[in-house]
Amino acid sequence: EGQYEQTFGKRSISIYQFDNDNKLIRVLAHEFGHALGVDHVEDEDALMYYLNESTNEILTDADITELKKACKIN
Repeated sequence: EGQYEQTFGKRSISIYQFDNDNKLIRVLAHEFGHALGVDHVEDEDALMYYLNESTNEILTDADITELKKACKIN
């Protein structure tokens, strides 16, 4: 549905598909997460899960843990 890329010092987020505003918000948050260095997580409700199938709009514990890891915050 979206992709974050960093090529030759240029960063971009491309959005390919979203069905409604909720899905757009989720895919943008997911790709911004990648821009911050956050990897995918295993929690299916998480914004950083590899598939955008949930309707959850709140960071899960898995999202927060991975964000802290990427930002080197304990």
